[in-house]
Formats: sequence, structure tokens, C-alpha cells
Amino acid sequence: MAIMSRLRSKINPRTIEEQVAELGQLSMDALNVIATSEESDILRAAAITHLDYGTSLSDLALTCAVPSLQQQARQRIAELIDKDIISLKQLTTDGMDIMAQFSVVGFCQRTEFLPQLLNLSIDTDFFYKIAIEGVSARLRELAVAKIDGHDKLKQLLKDTKGKDKLVYNIVKEKCDAFREKEKQAENAQAEIEILCERLEVHSKRAFDKQYTGRVNRLTDQWQLLESQSNKGTKLRAQQAILDCQKTIDADTQQRANQADQEASVDSAAKSVQDVISKLSLCLTQLYEIDGTDEQRNAIELACADCEQQHSDALKWVPASSDNENTFTQLKESIAFQLQQLAKHGSLTSHAALLINSQTGEDKVSSEDKSPQDNRLYGELKARLQSVKLLPATLIPQAVKDAKILMSDKEKYWAKQKQAVTNQLRHIDALIGKANSALKAGESRQAAGIRRALDKNLLELAKRPASVATQLEQLDGALEKLLDWENYAVGPKQQQLIDDMRVLTESQENPEALATKIQRLQDEWKALSKGTQNQEQWESFHKLAEQAYQPCKEYFAAQSEIRRTNLDKRRNLVTQLNEYFDALNWEDEVSESIDWSFFEKLIGTAIREWQNYAPIDRKANKSVQKNFDRMLDTMRRKLSQQQQKNSQAKQALIKQVTELLDQQDIRNPIDKVKGLQAQWKKSGRASHREDQKLWQAFRVGCDAVFEKR
Repeated sequence: MAIMSRLRSKINPRTIEEQVAELGQLSMDALNVIATSEESDILRAAAITHLDYGTSLSDLALTCAVPSLQQQARQRIAELIDKDIISLKQLTTDGMDIMAQFSVVGFCQRTEFLPQLLNLSIDTDFFYKIAIEGVSARLRELAVAKIDGHDKLKQLLKDTKGKDKLVYNIVKEKCDAFREKEKQAENAQAEIEILCERLEVHSKRAFDKQYTGRVNRLTDQWQLLESQSNKGTKLRAQQAILDCQKTIDADTQQRANQADQEASVDSAAKSVQDVISKLSLCLTQLYEIDGTDEQRNAIELACADCEQQHSDALKWVPASSDNENTFTQLKESIAFQLQQLAKHGSLTSHAALLINSQTGEDKVSSEDKSPQDNRLYGELKARLQSVKLLPATLIPQAVKDAKILMSDKEKYWAKQKQAVTNQLRHIDALIGKANSALKAGESRQAAGIRRALDKNLLELAKRPASVATQLEQLDGALEKLLDWENYAVGPKQQQLIDDMRVLTESQENPEALATKIQRLQDEWKALSKGTQNQEQWESFHKLAEQAYQPCKEYFAAQSEIRRTNLDKRRNLVTQLNEYFDALNWEDEVSESIDWSFFEKLIGTAIREWQNYAPIDRKANKSVQKNFDRMLDTMRRKLSQQQQKNSQAKQALIKQVTELLDQQDIRNPIDKVKGLQAQWKKSGRASHREDQKLWQAFRVGCDAVFEKR
């Protein structure tokens, strides 16, 4: 095969384009040989673009006889510098000619290298040479910027006139700046003298509103020019500024004395407000503390300090009537609260007695609230009267809690009173209904209402006399009606007992049997209005239980089936949740998930769910909701993955289609095989899309193979 390959290369020599295309596969030694050989300039230039920095590349950049190749070598070195493969320092230490260095750096895309290279020197003559001989305009411009001597700039201006317009204009601008600076220095001396005279004149003026501002402006102007003044002028100006400051200080002292007097008056007025604030804080604390001797003593001392501070403040400023009233009310309130602390303890514990007084009151009563409740409520209400003196921000939580307890107590009393009223109304209504039932001969209904009355009467703490009288009358009328009914109902009840005895031996299916038992029980209830014969009832009830026993066992078995199916459904939801939570959803590409199994699991779960029937519908509601939520989540994840798979397959179809445009069929064939392997790993799209995508992909693959 090697012989045939060499034979073909001799018969069909490679073109320049083919040789250039193969340069990227050659070793660095081979590239160096081509770059320094007598090959075509195109091939050598292409080889230079692949060279690493070394002797060959440096020699080409310095000594190559072909200008275009020399430039290409310098551009390659510049490219390596831009990529930080070699440093600017390495370039300068390798002995390359300085002008060649500037030529290389001039090709760099990063503009900071040219100034860095130029900054390696401080020789003005060198900069002068660069300004004259520099290759790039940017280099000459940077070199001129390094030249600051006026004489050197004048010489450079002559040498570049009519030769280098860029450098000439820059140098001319710098020379003009020198001349302008000299002119400004002359003007500054005249301005300094005028400013000094203005300072001296102003220092002798009397103080007025504009005095300080004018001094500041003149001083600011002097500070800008002071460095340019001579010693004599500087001393004159400093003395004038000192005299001005003395005038300002004298006025400042006068104003300070006046301000101190005004501050004393203001401080006294503020002190009165501070006293009120401190007393308010003491009152707030009295609602919060437990009332120990140490706490009460601390507040008494604080109040004494406030009284002394208030007395001192009144020496400077008279207090307003509002402040005096507030001060007096706060003092009296604090004294009252101290008494309450000593008598009842903290507000919180005092208010808690309201809760304790309510404990155990389970029955409604028509009586008014107890004397103890009245006393506690009145004490707390009086204790909270002082709260109106406090701003909203200082009202403590203990006060808010106590008010809530009092409000709850008021609501409780109102609710209790209303409950008694409602209960008595309900009892009166029941008595009326019972009497109406007796008049209609409905003894069973009347007896049921009488039992309901007993339950309602138990909730009353005390039974009113009027209610007791009505109940006695109702009981007498009910007893007479029941005595009469017992003579007519007995035979019919005996017939129902006989019918129920027949059902105890019935072989009917449990559901039909249960219906018949229920019908007989309903007939018994219809006959047994009011009281009934206890012996007959016990016989009927015992036979009903015996007849219902097969039904009971049947329905119990059905209930167990429904319960088992519900447990299976719960277990299925748990398994789905555990499986879903165990998957790695943080991985965006989800490579660790078996999506084929994931899709099958959804279908299997639905089928198993449907098989777990019958079930209790009410108990199944929450389980069904969890199952539906889990299925929705899994379907959404599956849909997202199928969409990704669809996009991946569409990308593979596009790549196959693009291969049809390539002339060389060998490489596309290999790529098609690779794409087919990727297709197998890409996963399924949705059922609707997957087959269509496969047909499109297969058509593209077949078309590529047909070109072969």
C-alpha cells in the first residue's frame, strides 16, 4: 500500500492548496524546513503561520530577503505575543534589533504592548530617533509624547516640517503650550499683586453679611496663586488673611454668646418635654414589671429626679398649661399604679384572675355575673384608665393583653346571657311542638321531643319555675296517650315478629335480605310511636340481628376488599413517589434515567390502579388526588425529555441532509454511521413524532448511501 501511495503521488502531484491543508498535521521541524526552504512563497507563508517562537521564526522576522515573508514572520510573533505564548520581555531579551521589535509589536492586536516597549527606555535621543524613523504613525506619536524638553522640541519641529505632518502638528502643539505657559506666568504675577492688594483692603473693613464669603473667595484665589508668588508678596497676603480671620473670630464669639443664652431657654423647654417623656416611660414600666420592692424604689427615684428637673426648667421658661396638666396627671397616675402593684401585683397576674374566674362555667345561667367578676373587672378598668396618657408607641403588650382579656370577658358575659335567652326560647318552642304532637295523636313524636327537652334542660344551671310547670302538664298528657295506644298496637307488632322469624331461615342473597329486614324495621318504628312493649321489642330486635347476620358477614367482607384495594392504591402512590424522588433530576441531560422504563411504568401504574377496585369513594378522594398529581408530574417530565429527544433527532436529520452536499462520499459514509449510532442512543420522542422522524432520518441515510 505504501508503494502504491508513493506511485500515485508521483503520477498526481499535490496542489499548493492540498499542501497548505496538510500543514496542520506536520511536526514543528517539518514546518521549519518548509518555512526556510525554496518552496513557493504561498506555502512558506502558510507554514510560518504555524511556527512556534524560535530561531527559525526570529531569523525570518529579521533577515528574510522576501519582504512579504518577513512581514508574515513578524505578524506570527505578534500573534504569539497577543496569545501570551511569549512575553514582551522575552522578545526584548533575545537580542532582536530594537526597530524590528517595534515593527513586530506594531502588528499586535493588543494596543498596550507598544507603550510598554517604548517605556523600557528613558533616552530622549532615542525617542527623537523613533519620532523621525518610526514605522507606524502610532509609534511616532507615542515617541513624541515622551519628549518634554523645549529645545529638543524646537529642533524636532524644524526636522519634521514638511516631512511628517502628524509629528509636526504634535510638536507644534507642545511648543505652543510652552509659550502659553510662559505667558501665563507673566500674567499670574500681575494677578497676584492685584489679589494681595484686595486682601489688604478687605482686612481693614468692618464685618458685615458678605465679609466671610468675600474672605473665603479671596483666600481660595490666593491658594491657587500662592505657589507662584515671591516671598514679600506672600508675607503681605498671609498677614491680610490673618487680620480678616481675627475680624471673623470676633463676630463668631459674639454670636456664640447670644446662641448660648438662647440654647439655655430652648434646653429648658426641651427639659420639660423630657420630663413628660420620662414619666410616660415610668408609667409604661409600671404596667410591665412584677412589682418587686427594688423595681418600685427605682421608679420612685426616677420620678423624684423628674420633679427636680421640672422645677429647674421652670426657672428659665414658664410651662404651658397643657404641659402642667400632663405632668400632674402622670404623677398622680404613677402614684396610683404603685399602690395597685403593692396591692394586686403585676398587671398580667391581676388580669389572669379573670381567666380563672371563668374556668368551670360549663352550664349557661340566667343569673348576672358574680360579685367576684364585677370586682375584678372594675379594678382592672380603673388600673387601665391611665393608659390614655401614653402615646401609642409606649403602650406595653401587657396592657394590650389585659384589654383583650377584658374584652373576651365582656363577650363571654354577653354570649352567656344570649345563650340563656336562646336556650329558653328553644325549650319553649319544643314544649309547643310536643303539645301539638299530642293533640295530633303522635305519641312517638311527642316522646322524642320530651327526651330532647331533658337534654336541653341539662345545659341550664337553673330551671325557671314557668318551664317546670309546663313540663308537668306535658308529662301528664303524654302518659294518657301512651296508655290508650298500647291496646291497639300489640297485635300488629306480633305479626312483624313472626315475619322477622321467617327471614332468619331465608336463603336469599345478602343484599335482598338486608332490604327486607330494613323494611320490617321501618314498619316497627312506624307502629312504635311513643312507648312500646319492651318484651316484644327485645324479641323483634333479637330476631332482626339473627336474620341480619349473613348480611353483616357479606358486607364486612366487601368492606375488607375495599379497604385492601385502598391500601394497594396507597402503596402504589408511595412506590411511584419513592421511585421519582430517587431519580437524579438535577442532571439537565438526565442521562442516568431509563426513560423507556419510565414510560412503561406510567402505563403499568394506570392499569394496576384500575385493577384495585372496588374501593370506598370517599376515602379514595385524597389517594386519587395524590395519584393524579404524581402521574401529571411524571408525564410532564416524560414530555420534556421526549421534546429534547425530538430536537436531538431533528438535529441528526439536519446533519444527514447536509452530508448530501459533500462531493467526497467516503467521509460522509463514516459520518452517517456515526449519526446512526447517535440515533439509537437519542431516546424516543412522542408516539406521534417518533415514526415520522425515523422515516425522515432513514430517507437521508439511504440517499447518502445511494451516492456511493
